[in-house]
Amino acid sequence: MGFELFFFDSMISLLLNEDPQLDHFRAHTSHTRRSIVRTVKKIDDLDIPVVCHNMKPFRLKYNQVCELLNVTRDCLRKIIENDLSFPRPLKECSTRQAAVYFDTAEIEEWYKTYKAKCRSE
Repeated sequence: MGFELFFFDSMISLLLNEDPQLDHFRAHTSHTRRSIVRTVKKIDDLDIPVVCHNMKPFRLKYNQVCELLNVTRDCLRKIIENDLSFPRPLKECSTRQAAVYFDTAEIEEWYKTYKAKCRSE
């Protein structure tokens, strides 16, 4: 009981200091309601180098590729099966449920060649 009281007092004192680095939220569990204080790192624009502001991600998720190409998941699956020039997906591990990613540069290059092929026909 003494430790819980000490912990509660230290939490209250942290909250009353009004430190801008602290974030207060309520966590609801199945049997209790607790207030939790956590330290939040505020990201300033000065912390991130200018080069990184306009950087594209190196890899895209399956759904992101669907959004970029404006196709459904099923349509993308058929493109992967039928078009041998389409980039092969990357899996993080060999399990069935592992996330599937595509290289951004490969997707962009495939789209450029696909667009050129469609326009030449």
